[in-house]
Amino acid sequence: GVTFATPNEDEAVQAFGAPIRGEADVREAAERLRASLDAEFLLLTRGHDGMAVAERGGSYTAIPIWGTAEAADTTGAGDTVAATSLLALAAGATPVEAARVATIAAGIVVQKHGAATTTAEEIERVAGHPTRPVAS
Repeated sequence: GVTFATPNEDEAVQAFGAPIRGEADVREAAERLRASLDAEFLLLTRGHDGMAVAERGGSYTAIPIWGTAEAADTTGAGDTVAATSLLALAAGATPVEAARVATIAAGIVVQKHGAATTTAEEIERVAGHPTRPVAS
C-alpha cells in the first residue's frame, strides 16, 4: 500500500468505470481508488470542483476550491497539490488540513501564467494566518 495518492478526476473516472455524475459518485470513486491502492488516504483533485479526501475507515471530506474558478493556467496545479500536501503532512497536518493548505496553494498557482510556484508567505497572506506550524 501507499500513504497517500493525488489522482485527478479523469483518473478516478477510469478506475470507477463510469462517469462521475454527482457527489455520491465522487465519494464512491474516491473510496474505490483509495482501496485499490491500499492507501491510508486519497486526495482527489477535481479542478474547479475542488478536492475530495477519502480516508481509510470511510471518512470523506469535500473541499471547495480556494479563489476563483477562472484559472489563468493550470500547468503544475497537480504537482503543487502533491508537494504541498506532502509538506503539510510532514509538518504534522491531518489529511484534511493538508488538503486545505494544498487547495490554497493550487489556487494561487493557477492564477499565474506558466509552470508557476507559490511560497509559504503567499499562502499565509491569502489564508489570513501563518501556515507554520500547519497543524493547529
